[in-house]
Amino acid sequence: MSKLTLISTIYSLEPVIICITRLSPSKIILLSEEGAPDKKVQSEEMIEKTFKNALVVEKKYTSVYDTVRVAKDVAELIEQEHAEATR
Repeated sequence: MSKLTLISTIYSLEPVIICITRLSPSKIILLSEEGAPDKKVQSEEMIEKTFKNALVVEKKYTSVYDTVRVAKDVAELIEQEHAEATR
C-alpha cells in the first residue's frame, strides 16, 4: 500500500478526524499559524496526542489568511513529500 500524507489546515477537530478516518494517511501535516486562537491550538494538540503513536504528525507554520502563501506552502510540502516518496 502506498503512503498517503494528509496536509490540512485545522480550526475544529471534527473535520480533520473525519478525513483521517476515511483516508487513513500514514502522515499528517497540520498547517498552523503563530499566535493561533486557543480553540485551534487545543485541536492541534488533541490531534497530536490522539494519533502520535499511530501516525507521523507534523506542524508547519504559514499565514492561513493569505491564500497565495498557503497555496505556495502546500505546493512546497507536496514537492517535499513526493521527493521523500521517490527515494
